[in-house]
Parts: sequence; structure tokens; C-alpha cells
Amino acid sequence: MSATFTKTLRIKVKPNSWAWLDRARVEVNQVWNWANATSAKAARPFVGRGKWLSGFDLCKLSSGATEHFDFIGAETIQKVCTEYATRRKQSKRTKLRFRKSAGSKQSLGWIPFKAASLRRTKNSNSIVRFCGKSIRLFEELPAKWLEGQFAQDALGQWWLCLPVEIAAADAGAARSGGCRSRPEGSRGHQ
Repeated sequence: MSATFTKTLRIKVKPNSWAWLDRARVEVNQVWNWANATSAKAARPFVGRGKWLSGFDLCKLSSGATEHFDFIGAETIQKVCTEYATRRKQSKRTKLRFRKSAGSKQSLGWIPFKAASLRRTKNSNSIVRFCGKSIRLFEELPAKWLEGQFAQDALGQWWLCLPVEIAAADAGAARSGGCRSRPEGSRGHQ
């Protein structure tokens, strides 16, 4: 059995899709803020015992929300809800910070997706379809990928972050910095 490693590829998105991604970012922030308010209200109700909502509970509550959004689909909404529940559990708080969509301290763009919701087009290996929109990339896509995200940097540029699995033999060539392989016969820290 060969070992596999996960490496995240960062592929730059061409500027003609940035405006669409900015509008989708606003909708993702709305879903995050809705999940934040809903779970905080459930954790500290006016009457009765509070309930700590899981990602599954938030996904169930958000069913049917896609008809109110123009740029994101059900998979993205579910991914945002599960990510919110994970981060809330990790920080051990009933309420996290709201994501701001405008103003001087707005949150950087973040649009998560499941692997099935990002599709490669038939004509080109550097164009993907996401929620009905063709998004052009500067580099070609790998053969297979896992769940990923579109992320915005501080300069306003958008990137496609795709985790891919690589075999242990390929990992030596793809390894950068930090991790070094041990020479043959040496005993490492066990």
C-alpha cells in the first residue's frame, strides 16, 4: 500500500471573473452571518435549554435557501454551514465574528465548494464551470481534486485552491522547504 499526501494547488483566476466572484462572496458572507445568528440564538434561547447546532442541523435548516441566492448553490451553502460549525466548535464559542461584505474592514473573499460542483469544460483544461459560470484560470487543472475553495488575497486577486492527492514517490519531487527526507540507513525520531 503506497502512502499518499495532500498538496494544495493555488491557481490564479483571470480578472474577467473577479466581479462575479465578488458578488458570490457577498452571498457566502450572508450564509455565514445567518448561521452565526441562528446558532447563537439556539445556544442561548429565551426559554428552555439551549442547543448546540451541528453542521448537519444548520444544513437542514438552510434547505431551500438556494432560491434566494443568484450566485451560489446548495453545495456551497452546505459547505459554509459545516465549516461554520467546525470553526465554532474549534473556538468553543457560541458566536463567531460576522463576515463584513463592505466597508474598510471587509472580510476577504472565500467561496468553498464540494469537489462535484466544480467541473472542467470540454474545450479547455484551464476553464472550469462553477454554479453556471465559466471561470478562466491561468494554469491547467490536475486530473482529480478534492473539496476546495476560491480565495481572495489582500490585493483583491482571486485564487482557486485545490487540494490534490499525490503518491509518496511523487511527494519527494513536490516537497518544498520545511520537510526533508532522511538519508538511507539513518534513524529518525520515532
